[in-house]
Amino acid sequence: MDQAAEYFQKNIAPALAFNIDFKGQEKVTSLCQLTTIIFSVIAFVLGFILQDVLVTGYVMAVGTVVLLVIGLPAYPAYNKNPVTFLKPTEVKLPDLDSAKAVDIEIST
Repeated sequence: MDQAAEYFQKNIAPALAFNIDFKGQEKVTSLCQLTTIIFSVIAFVLGFILQDVLVTGYVMAVGTVVLLVIGLPAYPAYNKNPVTFLKPTEVKLPDLDSAKAVDIEIST
């Protein structure tokens, strides 16, 4: 079982890592919305002209495949502005052993 997990981590997991930046996500979202609108209009018009609901379904199925090709892989164009994170810094916490308890009275 350990060999299978090691094989997955070395060979399969890197292929499934879809790293894109925030601007790339905006591009993908815009492209997917535009593609959905275009294919929806084409499907409606063709289905209406031909009076066949199957044509509408087929056009939408083709649109779905196109959306998968556009949006699913992490193309290099979607990762042109990678995020650089700050290095962690150490935070000095106050000494809790020397802290004193304070009683607070609330008058009503």
